[in-house]
Amino acid sequence: MAENETIKERLIFFIKHLNIAQGKFEAQCGLANGYVNNIRRSVTPDKLQQIARQYPELNTGWLMTGEGEMLKATVSQSTQGDNSPNLNGDNITYSDTHIIGKFLDEIAEQRKLTESAQTCLATAQAQITDLINQNKEQFAQFMAMLQVMQTAKV
Repeated sequence: MAENETIKERLIFFIKHLNIAQGKFEAQCGLANGYVNNIRRSVTPDKLQQIARQYPELNTGWLMTGEGEMLKATVSQSTQGDNSPNLNGDNITYSDTHIIGKFLDEIAEQRKLTESAQTCLATAQAQITDLINQNKEQFAQFMAMLQVMQTAKV
């Protein structure tokens, strides 16, 4: 499904499948007005949970990764009889573990990027400190030369 490459595109596709307006979908899920249009890269776990509670038929694995089918084959109802998916961990599916794995991979990648950025910042800070010290030395030399020139004029 090449036209649904991003989470935002897949969510819009699902909303169109529901045949409702984005604003109504956002209201039903407890999302801010315009939330769907403002999705940049991903959906936070709490927002994903809000969507899953309201639309248990949505395959969140598909939403997050684009893999599998948009709709779940079956939806088990909770003991209360509402349409909320079982979120207490009793029925974790391959799709759930796959999504968790992807989130953990993304967290690990973000951690590596953060560590790399911290190393770059430390290097840049050391270079800036060296340049400041060089500037101070050059300024001191300049002031000494200026003092000599003023003394020589007198």
